[in-house]
Parts: sequence; C-alpha cells; structure tokens
Amino acid sequence: MTLKTYNTILDRPKLVPTAVLIKAYEMRNLSRPVGEAVFDVAFRGCHLHIVFIIIDTGEATILGLDACEKLGLVHIARRRGIDYDVAAN
Repeated sequence: MTLKTYNTILDRPKLVPTAVLIKAYEMRNLSRPVGEAVFDVAFRGCHLHIVFIIIDTGEATILGLDACEKLGLVHIARRRGIDYDVAAN
C-alpha cells in the first residue's frame, strides 16, 4: 500500500519497521518499504488480520499470495519448488 493511501485511513493501525524487500517480476528492486501495518480486513464474511507493506512511491497497492489465499481469491493447484500454478476463484 502506498504511504499516500495509508495516510488517508482515519483509524489506521500503527506503522512499524519491516525487513521486507519488495522485488518486481523482472527482479528489479522497488523502493525500500517505509514499514508495515496490520489491518483487520472483512471480505465475504471472512475476518482476517492482513499485513500491508507500506511504500513511499506511486505504485499501486498489491495483495501478496498469502493474503489472496486467506481471502479466498486464489487457490494453489500445485506447488513445485518455488513455482506456483495459481487459479483464480
């Protein structure tokens, strides 16, 4: 999530330091995260705690695989080493 978006949330959780490094598919590094925040998320009757990495760039907010699985947006059909075949629900 961008820092700009994070700052628009009125009752936002505390921003804490993170050791996460974000890489794009072409393996280039994106900007260093400002920190992370855990949000209480409700989706399709599911209530979860999702960790959002906060970055200070104009990049779009991206949900990672873990969050997408927890929210039921994707299902991993097979796992091979680090390669994933992902099917959207």
